[in-house]
Amino acid sequence: MKCRSFAIGLSVILALCAPTLGVAADKFTGEENRKTAGWILSALDKLDGQDLADLAAMKKVIEKNLSVEQSDSAFAKLQACRTVDKYRSNPLPLVAAEHYFFMRYEASKTGDLKFRGLPKKYHDMKVKLIAEGKEERLQTTDWPIAPPSQGTLDWANLGVEQGLADYERREKKKPANGTTADGYEKDMNRAAESAFFAWIGRTFGTAYARLGDDRCGVLEPSVD
Repeated sequence: MKCRSFAIGLSVILALCAPTLGVAADKFTGEENRKTAGWILSALDKLDGQDLADLAAMKKVIEKNLSVEQSDSAFAKLQACRTVDKYRSNPLPLVAAEHYFFMRYEASKTGDLKFRGLPKKYHDMKVKLIAEGKEERLQTTDWPIAPPSQGTLDWANLGVEQGLADYERREKKKPANGTTADGYEKDMNRAAESAFFAWIGRTFGTAYARLGDDRCGVLEPSVD
């Protein structure tokens, strides 16, 4: 996908937004998890006929094999949804669904086992920088960043595991340690350590230019 430049990758890793800052948020509630699963299924055009009250059933559908292209397409759709004014508050289930697909896409594409460590490293970095009052180094747009979220982390980790499973089924070989996750970690560390580097990341080529309410092509799931 053409948006895989450094700035775009960093946007995905670092721009996990939500309404308020604070200490690490708890695990998602059942409703938040069902909403996240609904966003994932909607991005795959598999929302019709699903019982949005049954998280286990939705996860059974989600875990089925996806091609790299399917994960990439779903990620791109959700990324676009996060650029519209309607979702300015960056609701965590939408954020978690987008991050899930980014991780599933990368793990599926590369088979790099080191992606297993990347979501937690980002989570811990965010906790540290917020405590130090340096959270602006995580910004990739003019919108505020999110608090750390255990729920988002859980879905990101699931994306990694299911992406690695996609890789193994497709390539008929076991995933192994690679270098792609190392590159993302290096970029994260640079942004965290340097205000100037963070400014470059959010100023040039960012994926998160705000486009208005008409660009979200994914139907928002209703779990009420």
